[in-house]
Amino acid sequence: MAGKPLYLLDENISYRFVVPFKALGYNMTSVEEVFPKEQLLLLGKKSAEDPDIIEWLGTQQIDYNLRGVWITDDWEASKLHAKLILAHSICVFWVCDPLNNALKAIQQLQVLAMLIEYIDDIFKTASSPKYLKGTITGRKIRLWTLASHLMARSLAWKKVII
Repeated sequence: MAGKPLYLLDENISYRFVVPFKALGYNMTSVEEVFPKEQLLLLGKKSAEDPDIIEWLGTQQIDYNLRGVWITDDWEASKLHAKLILAHSICVFWVCDPLNNALKAIQQLQVLAMLIEYIDDIFKTASSPKYLKGTITGRKIRLWTLASHLMARSLAWKKVII
């Protein structure tokens, strides 16, 4: 799908979300599709590792301004793999609660469904990699953009008005 970012759902986001978003025209896939279990087992791995995911997504860049987007709830990845994320020039969208904890699948779906249009517009028009976070508290869903450098000791977030 030319002209659209490629969204890759991490293993911690249900691969079942791919079908409805593809039906709506979003270029979306999952780690399970890209790294099939059978292939991983042959390599002696139980699951795809974050560096492999980041590197693969970095190779999928359609053009300079259209980057791959890793959708994950793995907050630790922001600290563990910041250099790799920056090196491969990918975008990241974290789906979590305000304290950066994992959400239930239904909450992940709610956040994605409510924010996909907004994040799609941001990622399509970004001239550099963007880092966004979608949060949910009760029924309030919020979108945040990283206001500090990804390598900063403490990440600062700015609320996006939607």
